[in-house]
Amino acid sequence: MGPRYSVDKPGICAIVRALIGDSSFVFEDSQVIWSSLRAYDESKTVRGKRLDFADALIASKAHYFAQNQGDKLSGFYSFDKATEQLEGAKTLK
Repeated sequence: MGPRYSVDKPGICAIVRALIGDSSFVFEDSQVIWSSLRAYDESKTVRGKRLDFADALIASKAHYFAQNQGDKLSGFYSFDKATEQLEGAKTLK
C-alpha cells in the first residue's frame, strides 16, 4: 500500500489495527502481523526510500518461520534499501 492507494503510513497502520481487531478476519498468526506493524510503524526513510508494510510482513514471517523450525533467521535479501533497517536484512547491491 502507499501512494498507489492514496493511503499514508498512519492510515495503513490504522487499517491493519482495525483488521486485527475485527473478529471477522482470521490471520495465520496475529503476532506476525503485530510484529510487522510495529516494524513498519517505527521505520524511517532510508536514502529516500520508505519501508513498505509488505516488506515488514515478509521479514516478520521469515523470522517466525525460522523460529518455529527451532532456528534463527540468518538473514534475507532485498533490493529495497529501506529494508536495511529490519533485523537480518541484507541488501543486494
